[in-house]
Amino acid sequence: MIPNSPKDPQYLETQKIIVMVKCKLMGISFQVKQGKKMFIKKVLLLLILRSS
Repeated sequence: MIPNSPKDPQYLETQKIIVMVKCKLMGISFQVKQGKKMFIKKVLLLLILRSS
């Protein structure tokens, strides 16, 4: 049950937690994207080295 009244102190805490979770998820997805790019580059390098 999420408090809906902005005057409720519990509401502010809930909003803070939601924002923190969103930031963490964004950070994680960003790291995953960076990791995929690095992985793809490594694979391409290996393919280039093998084919030469």
